[in-house]
Amino acid sequence: MPLSDALKMPLSFESTYFNSSAWETRKKNLENDIERHNAFIKLGQEVIKGLNALASRSR
Repeated sequence: MPLSDALKMPLSFESTYFNSSAWETRKKNLENDIERHNAFIKLGQEVIKGLNALASRSR
């Protein structure tokens, strides 16, 4: 690649990355991780609610 072409290129490849299929794949993986994390939090909340219900019955 000639130096003149290299100097015309942007300093950051951010726009190229965020318009690529690699970003779409990464974004889907991140969304799946977030959904899995939220599911564990919801399960934990349900366990706490159940324990609170059991504790209030025994009073």
